[in-house]
Amino acid sequence: MRHDRGVYVANLTAFTKNRVDLDAMCSHAEFLIKAGITGLCPAGTTGEFLYLKPQEKRELFSALIDGFGERVDIWCCTWDADADTMAALCRHVSAKGADGIFLPPPLYYEFTEKEIIDFYEFVRRNSEIPVYCYNIPKYTNNEISLSALEKMADSGSVAGIKDSSANEDRVREMVARFGDVLDIVAGGDHFVLRAKELGANGFISALANIYPELFVKLWNSPTEEAQAGISRIRSAIKGYGGISALKHLLSRRGHVFGCRFPFQELDEAQKRSLDELLQD
Repeated sequence: MRHDRGVYVANLTAFTKNRVDLDAMCSHAEFLIKAGITGLCPAGTTGEFLYLKPQEKRELFSALIDGFGERVDIWCCTWDADADTMAALCRHVSAKGADGIFLPPPLYYEFTEKEIIDFYEFVRRNSEIPVYCYNIPKYTNNEISLSALEKMADSGSVAGIKDSSANEDRVREMVARFGDVLDIVAGGDHFVLRAKELGANGFISALANIYPELFVKLWNSPTEEAQAGISRIRSAIKGYGGISALKHLLSRRGHVFGCRFPFQELDEAQKRSLDELLQD
């Protein structure tokens, strides 16, 4: 049976000029765990996985697993455009003791259902830990169909799904059809309350990088008021570029995460404007 996984964080990645700042990543992880976060998800969409070198991913995964793997779940995004590199990353995090691998399907080009299924079967063959598919068609150009999910559940290729569609009908159907055998973990920070009402057994949040305590409270004691407060922050951030705005707000809580090209830090006027908007 599935268990309540609580709130995981889709980790931002801290950059200095030339490298990933592992000290900053570990300090931030400690902050998240003390707030009650139950899982870390490094190098995903919020973690800028497309702009991380394979060696940087290995070092990041190792630092978090070694430092925090006995305290919280760690799901690593091992996606890479090169299949051999992706396989090596899967083997690396399996050997290190990660709790799971999560990754989106092949992206940019349109792929068939069979190609998507074969992609996840390839990942599973190179992993010794559970694999979670990640549905985020807004960015990948490929939706993981429920037909594909059913076939992967039957074959054991995946142990669950992170679904960032925020589609009520889809989440409801996934819970009804697969809820006894797969983890149904939702994304989309405006969707936390509804996801739990629909039966999702976990949530992965970007905004929880900054306000972990708000998400832990909402998940454990769900109210419309708490969700409205989170949705208001999310709406304000969207006008300032998601990742750059998140990193600015995180700096206000004492964790300075630099940007990596092509992302840029907010300028001073943008910072003031966002700060004022959130104070209203």
